[in-house]
Amino acid sequence: MTPPARCIVLFIAAASSLFSCSSGVNVTFSPKNILLIEEKDTTLHFNYSCSGWMNIAIRAWTKDSRVASARYLDDSFHGDNSSVSMTTTNQNAVAIPQLISECYGKIQISARRLGRTEIILEFTYIKENNNQKADSPVLQTETVVYPDLVVIRAPRLVDQVFRYVTTTLVAIITFLMGCTLNIETVKGILKKPVAPLLGFCSQYVMMPLLAFAVSQITQVEPAFGLGLLTIGCSPGGGGSNVWAVMLGGELELSITMTFLSTCLALGMMPLWLFLLGRFFIDESKIKIPYDNVATTIAIIVGPVTLGLLLHLKKPKLAMKLKRLIRPLALIFLIYINSFGLYVNWFVWGLLADQPYLLAVGIITPWCGYIFGFILAKIFRQPKRRAITIALETGIQNIGIPMLILRFSLPQPDGDLGSLMPYLQNLSQSLPLYIILIALTIKRRCCDKGDDEESECELKDISEVDNSVCNSAFEKHENGVVVDAEMFEKEKDEK
Repeated sequence: MTPPARCIVLFIAAASSLFSCSSGVNVTFSPKNILLIEEKDTTLHFNYSCSGWMNIAIRAWTKDSRVASARYLDDSFHGDNSSVSMTTTNQNAVAIPQLISECYGKIQISARRLGRTEIILEFTYIKENNNQKADSPVLQTETVVYPDLVVIRAPRLVDQVFRYVTTTLVAIITFLMGCTLNIETVKGILKKPVAPLLGFCSQYVMMPLLAFAVSQITQVEPAFGLGLLTIGCSPGGGGSNVWAVMLGGELELSITMTFLSTCLALGMMPLWLFLLGRFFIDESKIKIPYDNVATTIAIIVGPVTLGLLLHLKKPKLAMKLKRLIRPLALIFLIYINSFGLYVNWFVWGLLADQPYLLAVGIITPWCGYIFGFILAKIFRQPKRRAITIALETGIQNIGIPMLILRFSLPQPDGDLGSLMPYLQNLSQSLPLYIILIALTIKRRCCDKGDDEESECELKDISEVDNSVCNSAFEKHENGVVVDAEMFEKEKDEK
């Protein structure tokens, strides 16, 4: 036989040997996907081919045991909590090596906390092989993955109440924010649009990419990464207006940038979720409802425009309505920190399981302050404007991403992702308080010769309610912004 012919014969023999030894296992599951409520149990049935198997050991477990647990069950055989070993489903298996071709089994699943996971089903067996010596059996292992086990929270009336009350308060106070805007001031700032353009680049280009990079580097769960991306592409929060006054920024620029970023959110947030959201979800299983996301944002953005129109058409009425901002902000603050804490208590359980997420929530806003300030100084912006741009970059409106994650995106991904806005709210003000304390000590101890204007600013700042300054949603701070604006007008009149 020639060498080429010999090679061909050897290749065919090796291939046939390979296919004869690796038969695989064909498993059919019922149901094909499982949606389970927390603390509930269910059973997954499956059929599998076992032709020619001498012995069988089956083991089942979940990829993420924090989400759910799984164990193999069979009515005819008994084993430990995770597996069962048996000779065969045929009582005469020892005498007759050829077994029946179809077998069945059950897996008991117990849900623990919301999330997504997979079930791993492992078969270990001895395959009948006539060419194999009886005294040298070879164990073979086959693994099958059940990919779609989803655990969600039980639907509650209190969640719906929280949704509608939160949306209503957000819309009302955002409308009042529109009433405070001075269109002439906005026009004046837009005539020299360098600062607003820098703010746009830092908020809607740098921050989404930063949030995406942090999620990829830290390798957080996809749902948490989706939450981090959502808060990363959110508009500026009203808290930036307060901190602009307190840290020596430019108040009018801050208000204008907050207004513009809120309006632009209607297009930019769905765009970034479309571009980068696919990295955090399996689009074959779930879809991001972009129409629901846009509707949620429109509910928030629309009232700002209506408030601005009211300010133009009936300025006296708008001035009267502005007085409602502070009491509504205080009501909202109490509402979020009492009822809101009760409704969203589950997020703290998630944080207890994964405390490293606290560090992930800190990185994004703190880096936003640094990058925003550096970007402003690169383009030679004055110090006051650089401070304002940094604040607008790092302080983001968590109200919009909360509503999107909880009530627009599919669950449990939305519920899991809502942890990130909470963490960012806790962390974004901490460095600002440290800077404020340092500046206050410096002014009182080292700069006693400062002019009266600085003293008046500090006096006005000291009257600000600390709880309002530290609030999460931009509604809390709007009342303070109005006072600061009135202070500026009174100072100009003097």
